Amino acid sequence: MSTALTRAVSVLSIAAFAWLTYATPAHADATADLAKAAGLLKRAESNLQSVQQNVAHRDTPPKGSAGKLLNQRLKQAKDDLEPAGQILTNVPDNTNGAPEAKQRLKSAVELYNQLNAFMNPGASTTEAAPRDGEVPLGYPHADHFKNAQFTFRNKVQAPANALVKLHAELLPVADQLTIDHRVAAQAVANLAEARRQACFVDDALAKLPNNVQGVAAAKQQLADARQALDGSDAYFAPLNQKLAQLVNPANYPQFEADRKTLDDITSAYRQDWMFTSDREGAAQLFANRAAQEQTVRQIAGKYGRLMQQQTDQGIRLEAAGNNVIGALQAFDQEIANQTQNLPASIRTDLAEANRMANEATQNQQPAWFSGGIPQNMGFAEDKLKLLEAIAPAAAAAVRE
Repeated sequence: MSTALTRAVSVLSIAAFAWLTYATPAHADATADLAKAAGLLKRAESNLQSVQQNVAHRDTPPKGSAGKLLNQRLKQAKDDLEPAGQILTNVPDNTNGAPEAKQRLKSAVELYNQLNAFMNPGASTTEAAPRDGEVPLGYPHADHFKNAQFTFRNKVQAPANALVKLHAELLPVADQLTIDHRVAAQAVANLAEARRQACFVDDALAKLPNNVQGVAAAKQQLADARQALDGSDAYFAPLNQKLAQLVNPANYPQFEADRKTLDDITSAYRQDWMFTSDREGAAQLFANRAAQEQTVRQIAGKYGRLMQQQTDQGIRLEAAGNNVIGALQAFDQEIANQTQNLPASIRTDLAEANRMANEATQNQQPAWFSGGIPQNMGFAEDKLKLLEAIAPAAAAAVRE
């Protein structure tokens, strides 16, 4: 805790600790009150020391069950310091042992604040003693003030701090349109809710007398939080508007047609049978290959932001695009296979036709010249046309 705790709040204050100055009836037996307060302080100090020992060498608060246990000990300490503060507020300073007891309370309050600030970063605090000209809070103002502080701390100050932090993290992003539109939308929603809660806090503080302890400070904290929210709004509101426009489906009226284009290209280039049953069609696909890739690139560029933002449309188009890429890659691989294998296959067909022609002449089988021979020649010619389309140099070598 050494590094983080030294940065924690060091003023003598406790979140929702306005009870330290509650007005209570005067006690006749000050000695008995001191003894009772001493017992409460002893138990509170024990809990605080336990928490302090557990976080002494940590830079961040523990999570999970360990963190819950330590926070429970902090609550127990707070629950003991509360009545101790009520008692000591009404004990005269000239009572034997009173100065020492009040100093113990002061030290315990300070330690509680430090530990609470470390265990619960961002928690707001309240002064433990009234400023000059302020009077202690009494019932029912203390309860109203405590509730207002709780709302402020958890529903105004915490989200305001979170938005400031998020703003600082996002501001250096070179291309602001790459920021997740969901993050910006959530930030705007959180900002609106924090402002709504700030109005509740404002109304609650307005009902409290201006000269009571902590009210002026609380109003200033609220003003500071609202100023922070205004700063966040100046950044997130226009960013959210830009991103909302960017991902608005209404701005992409050609989406379905473009997606269908990708699906059609995929379907066309996945026809493996064409390399054996429709070589002319395969040759035409090869001739159109570059143009089809250009079409794919144009569509990808058109919807690149949607894919980047992973919207529903972006996800669907990315899937269609990946299918196209797979189909074209498979087609290119088959073209490479055909370029390698066709020359030998053509020569085999021609050799078979020559063999059959020689055998037909020797055996006087003229029917072969209208059957098997032209059939094999047709096989060779069909393959040669495809080879000429995909590898002209290889086809020329075969013709030689």
